[in-house]
Amino acid sequence: MLNFFILVNLIILCPIIIYGIIIAFINKKNASNLKRSSKWWLYTALGFIGTPIHELSHLIFNLLFFHKITEVALYRPKKSKKDGVLGYVNFTYNQKSIYQNIGLFFSGIAPMIGGCAVLFLLMKLLLPDVFGALEYTTLDKLDIIDILLKLKNNMLININYIFTKYNSLQNLIIFIVLSFAISTHMHISTQDLKNATIGLIILEILFFVISIFLKIFNLNFLTNFLLIVASYMISFFTMGLIFSLISLGISYVIYLISN
Repeated sequence: MLNFFILVNLIILCPIIIYGIIIAFINKKNASNLKRSSKWWLYTALGFIGTPIHELSHLIFNLLFFHKITEVALYRPKKSKKDGVLGYVNFTYNQKSIYQNIGLFFSGIAPMIGGCAVLFLLMKLLLPDVFGALEYTTLDKLDIIDILLKLKNNMLININYIFTKYNSLQNLIIFIVLSFAISTHMHISTQDLKNATIGLIILEILFFVISIFLKIFNLNFLTNFLLIVASYMISFFTMGLIFSLISLGISYVIYLISN
């Protein structure tokens, strides 16, 4: 009865949570490296690109789930000197609406989704040869060790492709600068996490009900569909993780040079 529920948690929700935690940790280290090197101004300057993408990602999902937008600030460098907030999207929602509650989950993780999507688009535009050569992780069986090994190998291969298969050094430099700006601000804040948690609880209840329904009507074919969705999703977020790691390396070099 619970096969669908367990599968959704194992290959969809858990990876999203794990990627979110890792990417958030890496980006906090990025900010820390820049701050310790007295280059906090650089973090703010990078926010000119990264912060609007972060906030627009929130805004899009808020609108998709019919949340009521009360105030939006896509980039506020001067005011951030006082409160440390470069941008925000304030909204309210109907607590009695299941749909709007579920939307809190997607709104909470929106910066990760939006950031990864923009980075993929930039790669396609600036580094088409790299984009065409990317290795994607496919889930053809539920073997955690096999999946982790595939992820590790594909990450190493794709990182190598970024720096060896580019068609233009100028485009590569532009891409690295833009990816640094975007991924550095692709974090999930504490408030985002709180909102996502509320939505996650509602999603878990919904998936539990769906799993019972599928068992009653013997609709087990959806298992294969979940594996396909998980394959694309994991590959998508893995690239976001790669960009965050590259950004971490850049921020660490900046820190070393400044000290």
